[in-house]
Amino acid sequence: MENYSKLKLFTSINWNTIIVISKILTNIALLIILSRFLTPREFGISQFTIIIFNLVAVNVSNSIGLSLIKTSNENNENFYGNLFYFSLILIGLSYFLVGLFFYYSKPDLWFTNLHILLLLAFIFRAFSFYEEYYLMKNHLYKKLAICELLALIVSTTLTIILAILNFSYWSIILGTCIYHLLKSIFLLLGANYIHLKLNFKIRLIDIKSSLSFLFGSLSNNIFNQIDKVLITYFFSLSNFGYYARASQISNLPASTIGQSIDTVLLKVFSENKGKFSDEIKLIEYFIALSNLFILPLAIFIYFHAEKTILLILGPNWLAVSIILKIFAPLSYLSNIVKIYEPIIKSSDNINLRTYIFIIFSIFIFLSFQYFQKYGFEFICYIYFFNYLLFFLVYSIIICQTINFKIIKFIKFFLANISVSILILIFNYFIIDFKFLNIILINLFIYLIIFIFHKYFLNNKFNEKSLQLIRLLL
Repeated sequence: MENYSKLKLFTSINWNTIIVISKILTNIALLIILSRFLTPREFGISQFTIIIFNLVAVNVSNSIGLSLIKTSNENNENFYGNLFYFSLILIGLSYFLVGLFFYYSKPDLWFTNLHILLLLAFIFRAFSFYEEYYLMKNHLYKKLAICELLALIVSTTLTIILAILNFSYWSIILGTCIYHLLKSIFLLLGANYIHLKLNFKIRLIDIKSSLSFLFGSLSNNIFNQIDKVLITYFFSLSNFGYYARASQISNLPASTIGQSIDTVLLKVFSENKGKFSDEIKLIEYFIALSNLFILPLAIFIYFHAEKTILLILGPNWLAVSIILKIFAPLSYLSNIVKIYEPIIKSSDNINLRTYIFIIFSIFIFLSFQYFQKYGFEFICYIYFFNYLLFFLVYSIIICQTINFKIIKFIKFFLANISVSILILIFNYFIIDFKFLNIILINLFIYLIIFIFHKYFLNNKFNEKSLQLIRLLL
């Protein structure tokens, strides 16, 4: 039974990883191709519209879904039905208030037609939410992965074709709408249609059970997006275009590992009611994996930001390299935070997590408000130091939650950092080489590391890797 449970856990992570990797490959393809057809301002318009959409609509739906995953309530039909209609009302009201605020305070940042189109597509997708989170709750990620992959392939292809046909920022908005529509259709095929029979009944106990996730998710999204909103508000859509590109690139690693284990381990931790034991060892493995791949990638980007941008985005986006160099360490820090997330979401400290997000969101707002006069680049440094402070505080809270001493965590980090130090040293000396040679040298270093892994990698990491390989085979 224990081996079956572990196999089921890692199978879920594998299928969820397929979902996440498909999203990442899609984002990379769009990142490279659309940069040749959209100006920074056009890209800024599409991304700012989608950020507001995610904050208002997607945030609420994710909160409802996480409540469904975590709850042990057997009466899921009534529980979800109540939250389903409650969320639609909340989304509509929130969108109206946010729209009014921007329309009267900063009308050049509010694109009504784009928002209406996204909202209509989202309402259509809402009818598949129960099926989506039911699959997550029961570790049935295979169907979810297939639906995600098909929707991404079609929507990405359409987005690229529309961009080539000079549809400007509409290409991204229409592609996003098609993604939501197709994903909903694919999920509903073969579903039990239980969501169509749900009645709206005001049960405060159901709504209250989701509020901790709703406030937590909202505060998390605000914390992660407030810098982008403020950049756009205080500077310009073009500045935001550069800033958003740098942020996308630096956050790609966090999407790979963190998102693939988030909902899976949230379910496991919730079932175990705060007893982490073996699962915490799994978290340690993913942190070691980050030290092996994500931290070296951050080092690589720091030393070669300009060459990376020239290769990926082209000369028109060279201004992104300055921001990307500042944000390079964030790719590692945000990935570790993502790995932490399932622990605190499943614990009694979930409300404390919300307070932390709110406090640091206020710090970022005050920092941007006060330091905007020093210029765009200085603001990027301010955001980085805010996030670094957040990371330190959040790490302490996590260690307290699982009774894991900070000193032990630091020792664990140092025991798995030799590869990163090696990458740092080599990239420092080859900074003036041609970019192709730099990439080949880094790949050669990894080849040497894996051939002689027992000299470079921590023994526990090697043992855990072999266990996982045997388990999955």
